[in-house]
Amino acid sequence: MVQNRKPAASSRRKQSHTFGGKAGWKKEIKRLRFDRDIVKRFGLKRARFVTYLECWLNGKVGRDPTVTHYTYDPAWLICEATGLKSATFERIVDELCQAKFIRVKHSRKNMRCYAFSDQKGYFDSRPKEKHVFALREDADTHGEPVAILLYNLRYWSRFNKERTRLFKGRYWRYDTLKELVRRYTGFLTIEQLRDALSYMTKRQLADMIAFIDQNGVPHDDKFWITLLEGPPVDDYEPQNRVRPATMFTPDGTRIEALSERAKQRVLDDKTASPNDKTRRG
Repeated sequence: MVQNRKPAASSRRKQSHTFGGKAGWKKEIKRLRFDRDIVKRFGLKRARFVTYLECWLNGKVGRDPTVTHYTYDPAWLICEATGLKSATFERIVDELCQAKFIRVKHSRKNMRCYAFSDQKGYFDSRPKEKHVFALREDADTHGEPVAILLYNLRYWSRFNKERTRLFKGRYWRYDTLKELVRRYTGFLTIEQLRDALSYMTKRQLADMIAFIDQNGVPHDDKFWITLLEGPPVDDYEPQNRVRPATMFTPDGTRIEALSERAKQRVLDDKTASPNDKTRRG
């Protein structure tokens, strides 16, 4: 089909910096947004295309909401913008058409144009709908569930740098599987969360320490988690909520967090010892 024919590389680079003829297209696709109602109904992959469709039509609908507006990007550009493979994109379009969620019409040169079936209802419901974000690069590399968790952890680490959370050069967050399920209800299932956490530790994107109660019993569904991005923090670690202080040896020798970096990581040390019982903060 003509719509799948890619132009020259120079022309493609020029087009990739515009979004429906507007500047800022490149900025829009770096971060993905997933709305809960769309994810619950169609899944994460389809939500990527729906968000693209919304961004493309948002300006037109704002100027004239009484008219049904259509996109006019070719299929190859939509796949490039959303990170979807061609076969996946075709399947998504068919499913959304069968669900009567979108409309498709054929334009000149066999190009297909897309619109929302209930344009007014969709845009009116967006401000009330809960959503989560993820980086496009993470979603393409690791999958949507992992990308969503990574985005949330990065956002949390920007504003939570209390020294009481500092352990082995990293800032740790206490979390539970039950709380994650509650937080991502409608976005991620408990199986997706378990698989994403396991993937993150195996790929050394993040690390986890199992929570140990006052009786010395570890709980796999309660844990401390931290990102392994960037160098460790070289700072004094006081008695904290994660583990007791470790920046000084019993004889008073200071341990440098930036030295012997491999020893600072705790990938092979998943639980505290009975003498280092972790207490809830």
